[in-house]
Amino acid sequence: MGNLKTGLWIVIVGFVVLLFFQNQEVFLAKRTLRMDLLFAKYQSPELPDVLLFICTFAIGYLISYFVNLSSRFKFKKLIKQLTSTLDAQQKELTSLKSEIDGLKAASVEQDKETEIPLEPPFTEETPTELEDTAESPQEQKDDDKENKTEA
Repeated sequence: MGNLKTGLWIVIVGFVVLLFFQNQEVFLAKRTLRMDLLFAKYQSPELPDVLLFICTFAIGYLISYFVNLSSRFKFKKLIKQLTSTLDAQQKELTSLKSEIDGLKAASVEQDKETEIPLEPPFTEETPTELEDTAESPQEQKDDDKENKTEA
């Protein structure tokens, strides 16, 4: 990317130099600038047009620089604020990650101490037999109603 940018600038400067040398009589022609105010008159000495072009370019550059100066200061302040926020959030993220790692390590140690069996203990009853013995709350209510009607 740097080589491309350098090559582009060389081409642009080459065109400007070519333009200047092919039009020397236009750029080197001398003119005077006059300013007539109601209370004063001013006339500059004869200056080549190329100097007027350069001065015009420089004045335009300075005007744009100073117009955008306040926004650059605002952006610098915003960048500093966002950078400090980012640093604080990165510190918090690091502390939370270390806390999570600590909790994981403690959980693994606790699991090793208790050694939870992977399979439930074997019983003679099958799960369907266990379901048959347990009554649902609705069945209990129905049984209670039957017992009351019999009494």
